[in-house]
Amino acid sequence: MAKTLGRPGPHPLNTLREQLEANLVGAFNELRLSSAAMAGNELGSDNARGVVVLTSSVAGYEGKMGQVARLDGASRLGMK
Repeated sequence: MAKTLGRPGPHPLNTLREQLEANLVGAFNELRLSSAAMAGNELGSDNARGVVVLTSSVAGYEGKMGQVARLDGASRLGMK
């Protein structure tokens, strides 16, 4: 975990950008590609072509004062 402001100075913004790119953009990319693949499936008995399940944890909601919440948690909240 990183503090919003620590002894070395402000939290590096690029670290957050890299985490969001990997987690949030990566999850969305997987979602769009798998949805496109499932669109070609025949309808099942439940009248659906497939299901996507996204899971997360409470990490995005937790954090201590002065700390940047776990960066992967921030990404997860973006998918909510």
